[in-house]
Amino acid sequence: MATDRLSQSSVLMTALPAPELRPWISHYWLSLHNLAEAYAVLPDGAVDLVIKISPYEATAWLYGCTTQPVDVALSRGCHYLGVRFQPGQSRHFIDVTAAELTNHAVPAAGLLRVLMDMDTWACRPCDWFTQLNQFFSQYLSLYAPKMSRIDDVIRLIRQRQGIVGQAEMADIFTRSPRQLERVFLETVGISSKLFTLIARFHHASRLIKQYPNTPFAGLAAMAGYADQAHMARDFRRLAGVTPTQFRQHVVIVQDLADATTDTDLVTHITH
Repeated sequence: MATDRLSQSSVLMTALPAPELRPWISHYWLSLHNLAEAYAVLPDGAVDLVIKISPYEATAWLYGCTTQPVDVALSRGCHYLGVRFQPGQSRHFIDVTAAELTNHAVPAAGLLRVLMDMDTWACRPCDWFTQLNQFFSQYLSLYAPKMSRIDDVIRLIRQRQGIVGQAEMADIFTRSPRQLERVFLETVGISSKLFTLIARFHHASRLIKQYPNTPFAGLAAMAGYADQAHMARDFRRLAGVTPTQFRQHVVIVQDLADATTDTDLVTHITH
């Protein structure tokens, strides 16, 4: 059933990275003693580093952007530790373009520039977020990120919640729309148009969570959709469910863009 796509059966812990890392890393997440057979991932325009920790070994994987909702297979009893990079910022830490990862998961060995000893993850789980901060902070102290005008375009799209035109994006990038699309695809992993749709969808999903009693027509207008039907089409495309079904299973663990607190740890329990 479609509604089952948003039903999870694990406890997820999420944490903001150290303040100096937040321009490049959105958040960390952790699932201990996973009980689910799969996890529903919605498109968000970001690349993840995922460390799977079994009783025998730890392995690291890179998950690229998705262009549609997908169910990622999981192993019961394992721990999963994740790093969600900010959109377009994985380029500072891995030796592969975001476009090459789109709709794929590949082993991180040989691609991750940040040196991580897999034996580290045998430590107590409460120390793992601290370990990630240390690894990434040490790396950035040696290799400063190189910023690009494409970062200004990504920032504008997110600030405008997806309501921005191609011409304005090209003006900010100071190159032609065709050049913008080439660099955007390489850096983010998806087209700028799809990224605007995803940004608006996540804005609408937050509104649904924030205003549970507001009619969908009003929420669609608040999110910048032409009408309720327009919003419903995007939800079916990007979440695989209707806005009504989504409201019944509000699971936005992926999206911490509206986080304004420095709280070290926030636990999300979904049913």
